[in-house]
Amino acid sequence: MWSSFTRKRDASTNPIGSPSGSGTLPDDVEGPPAARPREDGPEPSEVRIDALEARLAKLTETVKTQGIQLAAYITSEGAVREDNARLKAELVVERAKVASLQEASERLDHQVKQLDAKVTHPTYASVVSQGAASELRAAQAKNKEDIEQLRSQAEQQDRQSRAANIMVFGLQESDSQSPAEQVSECLRSVGAPGRERIVRAVRLGQQQGGQPRPVKVIMATQADAVNVLRRTRELRQRRQVRVDKDLTPTQARKRSSQLKAAKDLRDLGYFTVFNAEKLLYFKKGSDRREVFDGRFPSPV
Repeated sequence: MWSSFTRKRDASTNPIGSPSGSGTLPDDVEGPPAARPREDGPEPSEVRIDALEARLAKLTETVKTQGIQLAAYITSEGAVREDNARLKAELVVERAKVASLQEASERLDHQVKQLDAKVTHPTYASVVSQGAASELRAAQAKNKEDIEQLRSQAEQQDRQSRAANIMVFGLQESDSQSPAEQVSECLRSVGAPGRERIVRAVRLGQQQGGQPRPVKVIMATQADAVNVLRRTRELRQRRQVRVDKDLTPTQARKRSSQLKAAKDLRDLGYFTVFNAEKLLYFKKGSDRREVFDGRFPSPV
C-alpha cells in the first residue's frame, strides 16, 4: 500500500513522466522551438535602412545642386532682361536724335534751295548771297554726316541688343507644348544647349494660311546663340527647321536684296553662298569666290 501511494505521488508531481526534479522531457514529447542562431552580418532591415539613408543623402545633394543652378539661371535671366531694357532705351534715344537731325537736314535743304534760287536771280546775284549759300551747304553736309554717324551707332546698338537672339522658322505650332519646350527639344536633338539656356521664346505675328509663325528665342548669352547657329545645317536636315540670326531692319532689307541677287546668279549658272553678311558666287569646280557688289557677271 505504501508503494502504491508513492507511485501516485510521483505521478502527480511529475505528470509528464520524468524523474522528479530532473527537468528532462521524454523522447516522445516535443518542447518549445529552439531559438534560431543569428547568422553573421546585419539584418535585412538594417541593410534596407542604410540603402534608404544613402538614397536620401543623394537626393538631398541633387536638390541642393539644382537649387544652385536655378538661382544662377534666375540671376542670368534678370541680367539679360536688364541689358535688353537698357539697350532698347538707348536705341529709342538714338532714334529720336536721328529723327531730329533728319528734320533739321530737311529744313537746311529747303533753305539751300531758296538761296540757290536767289543766287541765280540777277537781282540777288551778289557775293553775300553766294557766301551764305556756301555756309548753308557746308552745314548741310555736316548735318548729313552727323545723321549717318548716329544711324550707324543706333544700328550697332540694335545689333548688340539682338546678339543673344535667334529666329526659328518652320517649327510646327503645338497646343501641348510651349514654344520654349519645342525649341528646346529641337536643340537637344543636335547637341545644342536646351531649356536651361533659353530665357524666353515667343511666336511672332499672326498665323496665315496654316503656315507656322516664326519663333524668336532669347538665349542666356551670345555664345549660346552662336552655338545654335553653328548647327543650322543639322537642324534643317534632322528637324526640317531653319535657324537664323535676329536681324535688324537694315540687315533684313539687305538680306532680302541678297536673296534675290542669289537667285539671279544661280539662273546665270553660278553657285552662291553667304559669309559674314556677304553674298559670294563662284563657278562649279572653282575654288575662287567673288563678292557680289551689285554687278552681275556674264552667264557661265
